[in-house]
Amino acid sequence: AGIIRHGAKVLYALCEATVPRIGVMVRKAYGGGNLGMGIIPGGWKIINTVSKKITRIEPASGFIADFSSALVISGATFLGLPVSTTHITSMSIAGTGTSKGFTAVNWYTVLKLILVWSTTLPVTVFLGAITTKLIFFIF
Repeated sequence: AGIIRHGAKVLYALCEATVPRIGVMVRKAYGGGNLGMGIIPGGWKIINTVSKKITRIEPASGFIADFSSALVISGATFLGLPVSTTHITSMSIAGTGTSKGFTAVNWYTVLKLILVWSTTLPVTVFLGAITTKLIFFIF
């Protein structure tokens, strides 16, 4: 672990010393790699929940959900608002499900999604703070 830690320190220091933009690129690559590693074990569960457990999706309703998601995301981007594409798409799917009737949507699944989303923000803020303190302590 010591060799890896010192190697990471040297790589980071070289990147920052030679071209500051490379340090930024290394940090972005590290963050992207972590996102990818998080998607590998849980991605299928998310896809399954969104595509099958909220409501039954047919080609037309899938198109409408994607189109309405694109409109909301485009509007938010135009206004400079940070939004989650996953949240918007999931709720667009629930919205298209309600066009078939209120009972066509599995509201228990929607409620679970909202509950998880509402706890994600404070938990990730806490973990981010702890991780930052740990990284600064190590390096």
